[in-house]
Amino acid sequence: MKTTFNHPFHLVDYSPWPLTGAIGVMTLVTGMIK
Repeated sequence: MKTTFNHPFHLVDYSPWPLTGAIGVMTLVTGMIK
């Protein structure tokens, strides 16, 4: 698999915040359901 892509922007290291936000939202939604 190719690890380099030709795109006009630079990809920085993956941030943990999108995953943290998704887990937080899931926890909030399941908490509201109960």
